[in-house]
Amino acid sequence: MRKILLSLLTICFLGATASAQVAQQVAGLYHGELIISFEPINDESEVLYNQTVELKVADDNTVDFLLSDFNFNDAPMGDISIPSIGVSEDGTKVTFGERAPVDLVMGGGLIEATAQVDADSSYIEGDDILVNLNILWTNTGADAVPIYVRFTGARLTPIDPSVYCDTYKAYIGVLDETFNNYSDILYGITGELSMQADSTMSATIHNFERDGVNWGSFTFSGLHMGCKKELNIITEDADTTVTLPDGKTAKFHLYGDLGMSYYFWWEREGYGDCFLITFAYTYDGKTEYMHWVGVKDHPIDTGIHTPALRPAATGVYSIDGRYMGNSLDHLGRGVYIVGGKKVYKK
Repeated sequence: MRKILLSLLTICFLGATASAQVAQQVAGLYHGELIISFEPINDESEVLYNQTVELKVADDNTVDFLLSDFNFNDAPMGDISIPSIGVSEDGTKVTFGERAPVDLVMGGGLIEATAQVDADSSYIEGDDILVNLNILWTNTGADAVPIYVRFTGARLTPIDPSVYCDTYKAYIGVLDETFNNYSDILYGITGELSMQADSTMSATIHNFERDGVNWGSFTFSGLHMGCKKELNIITEDADTTVTLPDGKTAKFHLYGDLGMSYYFWWEREGYGDCFLITFAYTYDGKTEYMHWVGVKDHPIDTGIHTPALRPAATGVYSIDGRYMGNSLDHLGRGVYIVGGKKVYKK
C-alpha cells in the first residue's frame, strides 16, 4: 500500500512539474492582429493591427491570459483577463485546457459578458499563437449576444530602444501603388531617434519636403520596441500633425510592425547600420506611403543603391509588410508575400 501511495505521489509530482515547465515555456508577450466581430469570423472580418497579449504563469502552474486596453469600433473596451487556463503539450503544439467562463465588465461598465478560451481551436506552436475567445454579451435585455474574438501573433521580446537612439542621415522612399518600388526618393533629410523621460522612444524627421515646400520637422512619440520573428519592430502605431506654411494641417501616421530593423545586407555593401520605418501622411485629400531609411555610418547621396523591399525569410506577410503568421489558412482573400514572392489567395 505504501508503495502504491508513493507511486501516486511521484506521478502527481511529475505531472505538476511538467505543467509548470509548459506554463513557463509559453509565458510572455505576443504581438499580432486582433479580430472582433458580431458574426463568425471570415475573410471580410476587420483586423486590428499591433495588438499585444500576455500570458503569465499562475500559482497553480496554469497561465493567465490578458488582452489589455483594446478598442472596438474606436471605443475603448478595457481588458479581457482570463485566469488559470491549463496548458499542455500536444505534439509540436501547446494547447489550452477547458475552463469555465469568467465574468467581464467592459466599455466602462456598459457591457457585461462572459469569456473563455476556445480549447478546441486555440494553440501555440513555436513562437506563433492563435487564440479564439468565446464571449457572450449578457446584459442586452434579450438573448445573450455572441462576440467572436481571434488573436493571431508571435512571441515578442521587449527591446531597450536606447540601442537605436542616435542621429541618422536618411532618405525617404515614396512607395508606388504596388508597394514594391519607389516612385520618388527624397534626399537631404536628417532625423534622430531619441529616448524620452518615460523610457519610450521618439522618432523625428527634419527638413521634410513635398512639392518644393519645406514642411519642417515632425516627431512620433511614445514608441516601444520589441523583437518578433527575428525582426526588431515598433510595437504600436503613432500619429502626429504638422501645420504647414499655408495654414493647412498634414496628418502623419507611423505603422508599427512594418519593420524597424538593421539591414545587415546593407552592412555587407559597406553602408553601415541601417533601419527602416514605414509611415504615411495625408494632406489636402492626398495620402502617400513612405519608407524612412536611416543610415548611421555612411553618408547617403544620389548614388546610393535603392534597397529592394525584402520580407523576412520565413512566414507570410501582407503586401505592405505586416507579419501574418506561418500559414495562409486563417487569412482572407488577397495578395500576400510568401518566401519573397507574391501569392494570391482566392
